[in-house]
Amino acid sequence: MAVASGPIAASPIHLLLHDLMPMDQFFYLYTDEREGLHRLADRMTPFFEAALDALASCEAEVIFWGANYDRDLTWPAFFGAEIAPWLKRVGDRLHTAGKFLLTHTDGENQDLMPLYRNCGFDVAESVCPHPMTRCTLSEIREGMGP
Repeated sequence: MAVASGPIAASPIHLLLHDLMPMDQFFYLYTDEREGLHRLADRMTPFFEAALDALASCEAEVIFWGANYDRDLTWPAFFGAEIAPWLKRVGDRLHTAGKFLLTHTDGENQDLMPLYRNCGFDVAESVCPHPMTRCTLSEIREGMGP
């Protein structure tokens, strides 16, 4: 099965958090200057759209998009507001193109799993159960849903 790789950051804001500024600075700005961060993210959106267009039209059957979620760094409210809508958008687009969405869910997923069910991804790659995280494999399977 062919897998094409999209961005490791699932959304423009996620890219800012992981790659474009120190994390401590991101957290301060997300608290104090969220509107400005969203304006910057809006300017980055055409890049993400172009990447999605290219991936939706490629021959790969599975598309990797987004990685490294954790209940502390991508806490549930942040994940729900800034990452989940993009995963849903990507999943819907890829499903229309007859493809599967794979996302990298390593990290502490305990409080994120309820949000995963509506994100539209088909494959949770790199699931880390207890003792690496707090969740047992059966809790992860139940939490992820079908």
